[in-house]
Amino acid sequence: MFLGNNKLISSFKRLSDENSLFHAYLFTGEKNIGKFSFAKSLGNYLENGVFDLPAANRVLSETLIIGKEEKEVIGIDQVREIRRFLSEKPLRSRKRLVIIDDTETLSDQAGNALLKILEEPPETSLLILLSRSPEAVIRTVRSRTQTVYFSKVPKKDIATWLEKEKGIDKDTAKKLAEMSYGKPGLAIKMHGEEKEIYSLAESFLKNPAKRSGIIRGILDDGVGVPEFLEALILLLRSKKDVESFHALRAVTETMTRIMDYNLNKRLQLETMSASM
Repeated sequence: MFLGNNKLISSFKRLSDENSLFHAYLFTGEKNIGKFSFAKSLGNYLENGVFDLPAANRVLSETLIIGKEEKEVIGIDQVREIRRFLSEKPLRSRKRLVIIDDTETLSDQAGNALLKILEEPPETSLLILLSRSPEAVIRTVRSRTQTVYFSKVPKKDIATWLEKEKGIDKDTAKKLAEMSYGKPGLAIKMHGEEKEIYSLAESFLKNPAKRSGIIRGILDDGVGVPEFLEALILLLRSKKDVESFHALRAVTETMTRIMDYNLNKRLQLETMSASM
């Protein structure tokens, strides 16, 4: 079951049934809010008539997913792959769907190539671009799409979904829903693939004496620093005391220095730890 944004589901199902989908959409909203799952569920609906994520053993033959690779950008070769994919006629549905994740990471060359596709799209093509913010996407690319904003999902709905659909016990589901701030994908990550990061973040906040060791472990083991900082931010936001507010400011400032200015991670994390 796809969770949240039910009005959008109804609208896209209707547009699909009427063969009235626009050739390109820009899905925007916070990370882990459900943009990618919605796009993939739409692909499943176009191909199999079911608006939900496809089963693990089912491949969507009419859907191509593009994202940044090891160079942290979407390059010209990937856009060439998009052009080739869209040049072929669909066999199982009316559209061939391309989902572009992290659209803001398009290189200049790739952005110009994508623009040409958007200006003269094949009749059977559908492109869905995903980005946290429309302003982060190249203006000329953005102008040739319809922007769709994804809102947060109520905590109560997330808790119920986690309990009934994911088999998570009631108390854990409620806690995850509270910490996820309306983002179903984040709730799942905190319980699954990124559970270790959130455990480290909790330990970091509760045990000042262990902070230096945790920082060394994160850097030595290759754990994602941005993900660790995001986990700290979420945990601190759930608290209401003044001390947590000051710590939250220290973490967000550290995130900015590391992500925007590429300053030394170890030094910035140690400085942050000392100021909390």
